[in-house]
Amino acid sequence: MSKYDKRLLPVEVAVTLLSIVGLTGQPAVAQSKANDVSKVVGEIGRVNQDPARDWPLTREMEWKGVAVGEPGYWCWSAWPVRADDGKYHLFGERWPKGPMEQLDQSELRHYVADKPEGPYTFVDVPVHRGKKGEFDHSQIYPCVQRNGKGWVMIYTGLNSTDPSDLATGWSAKGFDTMRPGVALADSLDGPWRKIGMAFDLPKDPKHWAHPGAPDIGIHVATFVQFHGKWFSYFKAGKRMEHDFMGVAVSDRPEGPYQIQDKPCILKNGKRPPGYIEDMFPFVMNDKVYLMVCDNYGGVGGLMGGIVMFESNDGLTFDYNKATLAVKLIPDYYKEFDPKKDKHFYGPDEPKFEAPRFLMIDGKPAYFFGTSGHNVMGGGTYPLDYVLKIKQ
Repeated sequence: MSKYDKRLLPVEVAVTLLSIVGLTGQPAVAQSKANDVSKVVGEIGRVNQDPARDWPLTREMEWKGVAVGEPGYWCWSAWPVRADDGKYHLFGERWPKGPMEQLDQSELRHYVADKPEGPYTFVDVPVHRGKKGEFDHSQIYPCVQRNGKGWVMIYTGLNSTDPSDLATGWSAKGFDTMRPGVALADSLDGPWRKIGMAFDLPKDPKHWAHPGAPDIGIHVATFVQFHGKWFSYFKAGKRMEHDFMGVAVSDRPEGPYQIQDKPCILKNGKRPPGYIEDMFPFVMNDKVYLMVCDNYGGVGGLMGGIVMFESNDGLTFDYNKATLAVKLIPDYYKEFDPKKDKHFYGPDEPKFEAPRFLMIDGKPAYFFGTSGHNVMGGGTYPLDYVLKIKQ
């Protein structure tokens, strides 16, 4: 039992605590308030959940270390893929220095390794940034899937060119410009051909995904192929109070996509409590699984935990059957020392962001996660970490 298990709470308790400090339904960008919540939860003590509710495949994972880190840069959201030749590829992004103020300079990155746990070596920039004023002047959160004999990438573009728009984090003005872009390639080694914007927000003001003020654009879209169609998962709506997770569907990976009339995750017909984000979709056992960050523990009861949803049709996910899939970094990194931890972003206790699986033979084999904590004993930059799933 980790000392950080004291933060594992029943959903009702977690949501009550969030409402006390005024954070229910708000995104994880209010850093000072997020830390306040962390302190409150840390004082409440541990109330154990039934371990049977944990997602079974990730109950035991072995810490393997750092997948990607580049001095002087923030590396984020590494997406792992195994190539036909047995090589392992990571697609992520990096931007210089501070947490958000240089995000307008973010570019996509491509790394390769001989083994799943690395070491990974930088190879190239797979898709170059657009010009000023174009929807993908800055690029984040790449997602790569097989497309027949080739490959397809969806990534998130931003066209805000004023760093002050982004400096205060995900709630800042400028993130409303987020839109998904698509690129195609015959090989993971490229070249990648930019297709353009995958889809935009609906113009109907009555549609749930119609932008409010302020809105979050199309927040970090990912996608997966299921039953011959492409399902792209994203967040949209009015930030902090009316943002939902939705799905857009297309016959082709490059679109056109149709945003569905209802959000894909609801609780009793309403917005789920807390704040969930950073979707990783995958198909297994003829179901679509959606692994997401549960930033405030509103779903799984663990602040900063990773939860798993599943769906038979890819369009709706049963909130009441969500399970806790991944806990906090110290639960796996047994040499964690708070005195050596460098905290750059997120809550005080080290958590994973942008969760991903490396799929091998149709099953999750390795877990990759970014963090706003460099827990390896120093450094001036965050890292992407990798863990092996024990099966």
